[in-house]
Amino acid sequence: MLRSKFFGIVPLRKGSIRLKNKNIRKIFSKRLIDYTIDAVIRSKYVNEAVITTDYESVIKAVEQNGILKTIKRPKYLCTSKASLINVINHSLKHIKKNFNILPENLILLQPTSPFRTSKDIDQAIKIFNESNKKSLISISTPLNSINDQILIQNNKYEFLNKYIPKEFKYSKNYFIDGSIYIINTNYFLKKQILWDKNSILFKIKQSHSIDIDTNFDLELARSLAYYSKINSNIF
Repeated sequence: MLRSKFFGIVPLRKGSIRLKNKNIRKIFSKRLIDYTIDAVIRSKYVNEAVITTDYESVIKAVEQNGILKTIKRPKYLCTSKASLINVINHSLKHIKKNFNILPENLILLQPTSPFRTSKDIDQAIKIFNESNKKSLISISTPLNSINDQILIQNNKYEFLNKYIPKEFKYSKNYFIDGSIYIINTNYFLKKQILWDKNSILFKIKQSHSIDIDTNFDLELARSLAYYSKINSNIF
């Protein structure tokens, strides 16, 4: 029976447009998915989790682990058009059907964030626990300021800072890095969202926030991982 107050969902699919098979690409000898699996296993508060996937090799490997279970994701949820919301809904239906229970809270952990650690996860859960909020998202400082960004479409461009309200012109800017989402299950089922304006903003270290979506992202992550062998302070 599922008893966890915080139940992990790890979305993992084969298809990837910009970087083929990105979720099983390696940094050193470990695949991206392995970093997230390790973080789940080492977490103090995530005692149960599922990987929703169409990778047969991952399903066979994960079944050997007591903490993680797998859900074989149907084809219609394995396309680039499939939303995370629909993937989570499918996972919850599976959990309800097979275990006759729904977890109190969900924590979504994407495998494209290999440097997000178990300590990051546990700190986020602790902050969420101590609040009266229904959701939490991890954020980090971007590599470039929003004031320096330009929107381009049909050979026309606009400076993004044009749309920033005056009172926010000199504020610190962050981005949703995608490494940690926590949401109350009932709130998710009701609203069909992962975050809103009332979410807790959990600041994660910039080096932990790298989201791998392109080959450049992967090579940057590999370079950081290599450099960390020389200077551990980077992480």
